[in-house]
Amino acid sequence: MTLELIVRNYNYSSWSMRAGVLLRAFVPDFRERMVHFVGFDATSQFKAEMREISPTATVPALCDHARTDSTGRPLVVWDTLAIVEYIAEYCAHSPVWPRDAIARAQARSLCAEMHSEFGHLRARCPMNIGPDLGQQGAILWRDHQGLRHDVARIDAAWCDLWDRYKGPFLCGDFGAIDAYFSPVV
Repeated sequence: MTLELIVRNYNYSSWSMRAGVLLRAFVPDFRERMVHFVGFDATSQFKAEMREISPTATVPALCDHARTDSTGRPLVVWDTLAIVEYIAEYCAHSPVWPRDAIARAQARSLCAEMHSEFGHLRARCPMNIGPDLGQQGAILWRDHQGLRHDVARIDAAWCDLWDRYKGPFLCGDFGAIDAYFSPVV
């Protein structure tokens, strides 16, 4: 087992969840290490520990202990979208991305959109799986048009893919796009 995924608690870290879901599907023998989160402050223990692993001091970070960087340390991939691409290459014979060129382009585009857009969804609905937030959600939905717009865009994209590829997942078979949107679900 050469791959190690460093994450924060999946209940609170959508980016960690995306990478974890993808790895569980395609590389089930990876090792996982959860870094205890005590705050985003630059001097926090979390940031200090993550700075030892990744130049961004963020999670997730994927370490490949079978490969090294220019300093001789294990190779680290520190961005969720880059982790997806690394896993697609690592599992070259698995359908991390759809084999069909059109489906693959659509899946990559939507993952990139999730990576860089949907600011209202991110700002108003941070990851928190544990509690029932239905009442707060109803208020946010009522009061924030931008949130409704983001959700409508995601719904339209999912419906388009579902209509085109007929499921059972967004582009037919389970892949990166499904892992990427798992926290949104």
